Order: sequence, then structure tokens, then C-alpha cells
Amino acid sequence: MGILGQVANHFGVVETNGRGMLHLHALVWLAGNLAFTTLRNRLLQDSFFAARMIHYLEAVIMQSIDLDITDHSRPSATDVPPSTKSSETDHEFHVRLSTDSNAVACKKQIHSRNHNATCFKYRQKGLDKDACRFGMPRSLVSASTIDELGVIHLARNHSWVNPWNPAIASCIRSNQDISWIPTVAKALSLIYYITNYATKDDISPYQMLLKAALLKRAIEKAKATLTPDAADLRIRQKDMDQFALRCFNSLSHDREISGVQIASSLLRLPNYYTHNYNFVQLNLWWLRRYVRGAIQPTPLSTNGTSDSMGEEQCTYQARDRAPVSRFDNYKWRGPQLVHLSLFEYCMLVQTKNLRDAIAADVEYDPEHPKHGLCVQRLAHKKSLVMTVTFAGQLSEYQTEEESLRRGHPKTTAIANDLAEILLGLFVPWNQLLPLFQQHAAEYETKRDVSAKVWNIVEPTLSSHNRNFARNIELLRKSREDGRIDAAYIGESAR
Repeated sequence: MGILGQVANHFGVVETNGRGMLHLHALVWLAGNLAFTTLRNRLLQDSFFAARMIHYLEAVIMQSIDLDITDHSRPSATDVPPSTKSSETDHEFHVRLSTDSNAVACKKQIHSRNHNATCFKYRQKGLDKDACRFGMPRSLVSASTIDELGVIHLARNHSWVNPWNPAIASCIRSNQDISWIPTVAKALSLIYYITNYATKDDISPYQMLLKAALLKRAIEKAKATLTPDAADLRIRQKDMDQFALRCFNSLSHDREISGVQIASSLLRLPNYYTHNYNFVQLNLWWLRRYVRGAIQPTPLSTNGTSDSMGEEQCTYQARDRAPVSRFDNYKWRGPQLVHLSLFEYCMLVQTKNLRDAIAADVEYDPEHPKHGLCVQRLAHKKSLVMTVTFAGQLSEYQTEEESLRRGHPKTTAIANDLAEILLGLFVPWNQLLPLFQQHAAEYETKRDVSAKVWNIVEPTLSSHNRNFARNIELLRKSREDGRIDAAYIGESAR
């Protein structure tokens, strides 16, 4: 049990600001969390649950500071925080924690009334071009309330205070920003920001540091040698100190790398933190092609591909008959694993060389290009389970849909688009053709009835597959959720 409660999972990525300082952006999932719609409905219908929820949020997220503590009586934000090892009662500890964290918040959590450049970093033309992107100043809320949409608005006694957690404030003694996620739109925004930052650096600080060290060694060698060769003379003549600097700046994307980043790289500290560091990626564009080939068998065609669609990762070694993708592994997984959906297969099964095989391993179908060379090994403990990630878009028309403000409309085409992905992920492929033959025999284009087939088969799936499918559906916000999110943001910033 931690300061936020019982944590089910977390993912945090380390970011560098313009001054080269490191800080963390993280998402935390709590055990027993409810679906967004279920949570809002319970808040509106169950007053006892609503009161408990407000009490919990007020305990972990503060949007106020204690105005009764005068400036001269505040302890310094550099003082030693209270310790759980001290011989004092729980009440005494919490009183000291409250006083200490409030002192830190008073010094570190107050947004500048003059704002700064970061407040307008993504400024756009229009009526709100001069609005602070953090919504400061924010409206005062005398007491925590639940609005008619089922969204909690926590009490706030100061318009310029950034939300904070007492335990975190006392531990890190620096600024922070903590919030709960009541809508799909907010969840998507945070996921996009975190994953976008995690993947945007083509070259890591460690690589830059290594290349800089190699350049430095080459320059020093060229200058020190008594018998220079042609390359050494070229380095001496072309002012390679400046050349190395230009190369390094190019590698670092025209930004300086700080001492903190160098220390982090040398210490091999992680770029991100999570429970499970095993990731496997699925290309959604190729998944669609395989699903369409399964429900309406035709030769797979790559016509119309583009750079944005990407390529499916394949493995190929000398003497292999053909490159093999993860989709091929699944298609030829054999009768022993025929019951697994693609999502389950990617989570649980890894390819191993035949010479490393154990008794529990499973052979591929004889049609597999690596039959007799490789085997399939199922995860036998939690640490071996893979986290499935996606490359590509959930919708073939996502660019057009994203241009619509406040969520996607619920149309038949969009429903079929998403259902096609869900069928490919959670229904074993050998069952797809019989399902469409039974429920879509009269349709010339089978994928036009994907939503109907998914609605029929979804209730029959295992509970864990149904939960996974619901989570994937959260990657698309609805107009209703967009409306709720707009009201939530508007209330907070008013």
C-alpha cells in the first residue's frame, strides 16, 4: 500500500526540460479502478460511494494551501521532512507532515502571476491566444462537489496553486503536478504526451556521450602522434575541435546536454519506469490486412501502402526460406495453441531456437517456414508476460476524425473500423470465417458488418479478453466524453 493506495501498475518516462534538468511524467493505475462511465454513474447514484471518493481524492490531491500559517512561522522548504521512523503517534506524524508539506507547497506550488514563456508555448491564433495553457488562474471552489455530469471538482482556496500531494511534496521538496483522470479525453492526452516523449529522441544521451568521447579520442590522438598519417593531418588542418562540436550539436538535435543528463547516462539510469519492461509491438495496418484475408479470403495486397503505415517487423536469417513476422508465427501456431487469440499469443508466447527447447515447448505448424528450427514457449511466470503495444492507427480515417473537435461521431463506418481491429486481436483467426459466413452471408463486403459480428461474439469471450477489448476502446474518445471533458476543463479554468 502506497501514498496513493494499492497500485496495480504504473508507467513513467523521464523528460528533460530546456535547462537540461530531469523530471518524471507518470501514469498510475490503482487496483479496483472503475470504467469512466461506471464511475460517473456511481458518483451520481450512490451518495455513500461519492462521499468516500471525495474523501479519498481530498487526501491525495491538494488544491489549497493553509492560509493561516504566517510567512515568518513557515518552516524552510529545505528542512528535513518528517520520518515514519520517529517515535511518535500516527496523529503527530500526520500533523508534522501536513505542516511540512504545506510549507513546501507555499514555496514551490504557486504559479507565477506574471506567467512565463512555457505558459504560452503552444499558443494558437484566436480568442484564447493569450490564455495560460495551464489554465491559471483557476476558479475557487469552496467545497468539493460533483456536477450533473458525474465529475468531481475538488475544493480550491487559491487561484494560483498547482495541485500537489503532501507526501510527495515532503519527499521531493520541489514542484509537482498531480491530478486524477475522470474522462477518456484527459487519459488520451496524457498517454499521447508520455508516449510521444518516450519515442521522439532518435539518439539517446548515452549514444551522444559515447560518440562525443570517440571524437575526442580521435582528435587527441591526431594531435599527439609523432608520425601522423593522412587522416591525422586532415584532422589537424580542419580545426577538428570545432568540427567535433558541430557533430555533437547535430547529434543532440541542436540542444545542449546537461551534466545531469550525462550523469544519468553514465549511471545507466532508466529512461522510463514500469512493472513490466517486456514489450511486443503489433502493426495495426498489417493486422487489418490479415483479418480481411481471413474473413474474405484473397491474396494479401500491399497496394496503397505509405510511409505512415510502416512495415511489420520480420525476422530473417541466412538459410531461412522467407522472412517471418509475428502474424506468421500466430497463423502457423499449430493445433495446441489454436485456442489463443492474437492478443493472448503476443502476451504469452515467445519464439525459441530448437537447440534451446525444453519439454513444455510447442512446435509450429509444418507450414511455418521455421518448422523444425524454432519452437514456441509459453510464459510460465508473470515476469515473462509481454505488454502489447500498437504501431499505426486504430482507424483508417483517423486523420479526418481527429479534425473533428471534442470526439469522434458514432457512425457505422467508424464502428466497423474499430470492430475489425478488435476481432483480429481477440477472436482466434480460425473462427473468423465461420462467424462471418453465419452472420454476414448476404454481405458482399464482409468487413462492412464487422461491428455486428463483434457485438455477437464479444459477450462469449473470456472475461480477461473482454477487459482488454474495453481498454482498447478507450483509445478513442466519444463526443459524449468530449462534452464532459470540455465542461470539466471549463469549470477548472473559470
